[in-house]
Amino acid sequence: QVMGTLRQLVPLSTHDDGARLVVTSAVPVAMTVSDADLGGASGRGVRVRAMTRRAAADALPGEVAVGFADPARDYQPGLQRARRRGGATNAAFDLPATLAAGEAKACAERLLDEAWTARVTGDVALPWRWAGLAPGDAVRVEGVDWRVRGWMMEGLSVSLDVERMPGTAPLATAVSDGGRANVDVDLPHGATVLEVLDLPPIRAELPVTVRLWLAAAGPSAGWRRADLLVSRDAGLTYESLGVSGGPAVMGMAVTVLGAGPSERWDQRNSIEVELLSDAMWLEGRSQVSVLAGANLAVIGDELVQFTTVEVLGARRFRLSGLLRGRRGSEAAATGHVTGERFVLLDPAVLVPFDAPAGSIGGTLRFKAVGPGDSVGAVAAVMVHVVGRALRPLSPVHIRAVRGAGGDIDINWTRRSRQGFDWIDGADAPLGEEGERYAVAIRDGALLKRQISAVEPRLTYAAAEQIADFGGLATDFDISVAQVSALTGAGDAQTQLLQVAI
Repeated sequence: QVMGTLRQLVPLSTHDDGARLVVTSAVPVAMTVSDADLGGASGRGVRVRAMTRRAAADALPGEVAVGFADPARDYQPGLQRARRRGGATNAAFDLPATLAAGEAKACAERLLDEAWTARVTGDVALPWRWAGLAPGDAVRVEGVDWRVRGWMMEGLSVSLDVERMPGTAPLATAVSDGGRANVDVDLPHGATVLEVLDLPPIRAELPVTVRLWLAAAGPSAGWRRADLLVSRDAGLTYESLGVSGGPAVMGMAVTVLGAGPSERWDQRNSIEVELLSDAMWLEGRSQVSVLAGANLAVIGDELVQFTTVEVLGARRFRLSGLLRGRRGSEAAATGHVTGERFVLLDPAVLVPFDAPAGSIGGTLRFKAVGPGDSVGAVAAVMVHVVGRALRPLSPVHIRAVRGAGGDIDINWTRRSRQGFDWIDGADAPLGEEGERYAVAIRDGALLKRQISAVEPRLTYAAAEQIADFGGLATDFDISVAQVSALTGAGDAQTQLLQVAI
């Protein structure tokens, strides 16, 4: 195999001299065969001179391509070609060698020339005194140079298997342009910043395990990757989660995002963010693209989408045209502060980590270790696992109507972790093992009654109202939360109900 590779680079001939394998690369000097020596006596006394064969042109290459490593282009892969009319095939050689572009071009031309020259082969019969010829030697017969490929003794005659030799010596180099190198700037990798996100489902799928998302990046323009590790035993041991994706677009909020609606476009509020690196960028999208899922980011714990991006300076952008509380995160739409995290949620660069259900309520430690970093020297990111991907969404549209006997019929609309798309004529899938709700009735901060329901409605009986409030209730606070068999009650929807007697 090695000899075959070298044979593509330089012309080689090999033969066994009885004691060793002889390899030669020099162009042999042809030994002239006189007309008197041409032809040998066969066993029947018949003199056979020579016979030639010519291969069809449609079996020969019209192009030879040589791949190589180009030192003039920072050892990036290069490709040089040689072409000739008449051939019907293409030949390609990927050489594991460092060559200048001109050397690779000359190699391609030599291989193409050899393929066409060697199409002519023949048999030459000589007397026994030519038995000293070896493969790789050259003979000149009637003014034409032939390379010996092999020979055989037949009686007192030497039968040579020969092929035509090129008329000139192969070029050592040819005129060629290797092109421009695409050279990466050798910048320091720098520190790594890791964000571990416990989010509602961000894909069109229903998670069945605790899913966390890891976003890694660095402030240096040379940042490339980091090894991700997790510890389940308070940092005593760490196990590998693989390598991070590309650098996530991340940074922090430098202004406070005010409270805003989650059921319509928030055209009043905006937020300014500062990204981690000068290499990061944000761009605006149309409302149609945003409604289709573009520009989804987490700010603090709220999932927000944005249409408009204003460039304020290096790494700083103002985002407006917002959709708030996405994926059921409206509970985090208030209480924003400056300096809280901003991460653009691109699943192509985020790394998912599915933790066991038993990790809910516990703490996991994560590390992102860059090239050259020591695992022990990297600070761990501690995450209290909530399991938001498994928590039911809060119900909406709580309504109450008093009946003739004083009972209050209360109903609401459930939401689903699997039903973020609004499909006309179809209800959102349940997305849980069963339908169950936890309802709390309060008089201000005072808890009056807790009720369980298995459908999105219940009746607050008149007798219960009298027991709770001393008479029929006219205004009270109610909170409704859907309950998961795995994670318990999800976020609650709280509302003041006013019901006339």
